[in-house]
Amino acid sequence: LLRSLGSPHGRAPTLAELAGLKPDLAKGLRELLIYDGEAPVQDVFPLPWPRGEELTLENRVEHVEAFVQWYFNEKFEVQMKSIAEAFKALVGRSRLLCSLVDATQLEQVICGAEAPLDVDAIRLNAELSGWTSSDTSYLKDFWEVLKGLSDAEQRNFIVFVSACGRMPPQGWSKFLLRVQRHGEGDDRLPTAYTCFNLLMLPRYSSASLVREKLRAAIMETEGFGLS
Repeated sequence: LLRSLGSPHGRAPTLAELAGLKPDLAKGLRELLIYDGEAPVQDVFPLPWPRGEELTLENRVEHVEAFVQWYFNEKFEVQMKSIAEAFKALVGRSRLLCSLVDATQLEQVICGAEAPLDVDAIRLNAELSGWTSSDTSYLKDFWEVLKGLSDAEQRNFIVFVSACGRMPPQGWSKFLLRVQRHGEGDDRLPTAYTCFNLLMLPRYSSASLVREKLRAAIMETEGFGLS
């Protein structure tokens, strides 16, 4: 995307970056670079690309480098061309993105940043719907339960309500959580509408049930895979 903007930070992709996307494939490439066995290298490492038959022990370093560039630049060229053109049309006039932002910073702008959940910051701007003054103590219990979850559980909660476990670029205070009262009953689970960061929270009979039901709801959540 940065290269499509002509950014000086639009460098060529690396094997380390491939490892973040396809760890098993990158592991095989690293093993290829140190291979010293007797079997033909093409048989041991059959790389899935058009130039696979060109691989030899003598050219494996250059071959792996070329494979990584092909994987990122050519394998998905048709799809990426459309994405890059749309991206350039939207932000191509931004001097900041075109000259100052590197790949890591661009990822944070688009996807958010990896950071521990700040429950107090989210609570400041949370929108509450359907609750009355008689629910004040119950809502306090809910926030305390959320603060008491482990880091992994808190991340699962954010994925559960938003489909993404990352902090907005401007901080957790800019994450607008909506908490709506969703009836009552100890046999129900919380639900969520990720498009609206909306948590549908039933009224349970105790704080311990809030913890139990919330943990049950967030346990299997996966989101959109943006983390």
